Amino acid sequence: MIIKETKFLANAVPLLVVLILGSESLTPVHSQNKAQTAGRAVASPNAKQARALMESAKQYNQVLESEEALKLANQAIALDPKQYGAYVERALAHISLGQTEQALADFSTAANSGERKHEKSARREKADLLFRLKRYTDSINELTTIETKYGSLSDGMLYRRAHAYLAIGKPNMAVLDLTTAIKGEPSANRLFEARMKAYVALKDWDKALADCNKCIALCNVDEQTLGNRADLLSMRATIYEKQGKKDLAQKDREKAKKTDSANFQNAPFRSDKSRR
Repeated sequence: MIIKETKFLANAVPLLVVLILGSESLTPVHSQNKAQTAGRAVASPNAKQARALMESAKQYNQVLESEEALKLANQAIALDPKQYGAYVERALAHISLGQTEQALADFSTAANSGERKHEKSARREKADLLFRLKRYTDSINELTTIETKYGSLSDGMLYRRAHAYLAIGKPNMAVLDLTTAIKGEPSANRLFEARMKAYVALKDWDKALADCNKCIALCNVDEQTLGNRADLLSMRATIYEKQGKKDLAQKDREKAKKTDSANFQNAPFRSDKSRR
């Protein structure tokens, strides 16, 4: 019996040593995982606080409190440099404060972040700012990057890129964008009017006339755009002249004058006395 117990102990000791050594060899890895978990726990409140600051900056931007929005966005970025929405909000604040180069830099940071949501909005806003700065080719490049990465552009972005193409003398490209946009908004007066101008630039008078007629028809339906009717009639008169239809051109010019006079008589800034 003693011999058997001795053999059992002899066999058990090596196993115990292996278990002890094994547990010791796992200790550093376990400690490292624990430290990483603790690190994430520490970073998480910062990320949440940064997001809250970013949302507050957005609200201040919406009411044009740019300096406050800038301060909050700076705080958000200081807490979490990967809070890319804060770069967008800071850029918008910079624009309101006339700091366009700083805005472009922040838009670029968000656009190159690799985060789909912030990248897309940053490129869209950057394209809009570049257009206003008359950097039309750069604006087109930003919008084309969105199109390449995400497969399509919204009607509004197509409208913006079309105007950029018109500004650099590429009306044929503008026509393509506006035709695509019209499929999404078949009753949008502004899209037909922009395409009409592109056809005029291309001296395609028949297509320009068709779009001008469409604009006039939409004006007759939509009271908010009636003020544009005189300008459209003048434009149609010009198109008729280019087609050699002088009688029709003259009639449209007369209609345009009457429409202008009616618009002036009914203008909201005029008093009842002056209308009489």
